[in-house]
Amino acid sequence: MTRHLSTKRLTLRPFLADDLEDFIALHADPDAMRDYGMTLSAPEAEQKHMDYLASADRHRIGRFHVSDQQGFVGYVGVKFLSAEDHPLGPTFAHDPQRVSAGGGDF
Repeated sequence: MTRHLSTKRLTLRPFLADDLEDFIALHADPDAMRDYGMTLSAPEAEQKHMDYLASADRHRIGRFHVSDQQGFVGYVGVKFLSAEDHPLGPTFAHDPQRVSAGGGDF
């Protein structure tokens, strides 16, 4: 069973291996990665994508692929942290041009 959530504008679903190309493009975009502080090379983004898939498998919680009618917009979710006092942390990344074109925030 695939977990997903859909609204009038957006669909959230777990990441798939097939999402790698969009994931790499997002992490190479300086505007999208402004809050992250740096862009990632293709190999770095590929490793991060594989980590996201593995974490979701291991912990049954993670990031969700976010798309609209035109395709990939970004991701949102929680990151499992190993620290005992703070096991989960929120995380997101998005294409600012796509989100602002939608008339609002993520």
